[in-house]
Amino acid sequence: MLKNIIDALNGTTRRKNQINVAAGTTAGVLLGVATGILLAPKSGHDTRNDIANAAKNGYNEVSKAAKKTARYAKKEASILKSKVNDFKTRGKHIKDIADDAVEDLNAEMKI
Repeated sequence: MLKNIIDALNGTTRRKNQINVAAGTTAGVLLGVATGILLAPKSGHDTRNDIANAAKNGYNEVSKAAKKTARYAKKEASILKSKVNDFKTRGKHIKDIADDAVEDLNAEMKI
């Protein structure tokens, strides 16, 4: 539940949805190209060459998308790590203030 709240605050959920849409669109395009090639009225040799070329192009596109996604994920992870560290620092500061307040209250109550 806490992860969902943090994701919502950071916009991670929206970005995940965008990545899923991009991946789905890429898969759909590749499937459409493969279907078009298989149904085209060409000779077997030409069709096999087209399939091989489409597979190479598909591999290259998927490879580029994977690298881009990895860079994006690293960047977002770094941002999140920084925010978590900031949150920890703020929490420690608040705890220190609360501890000081409790000590002051205890000192006043002993008087």
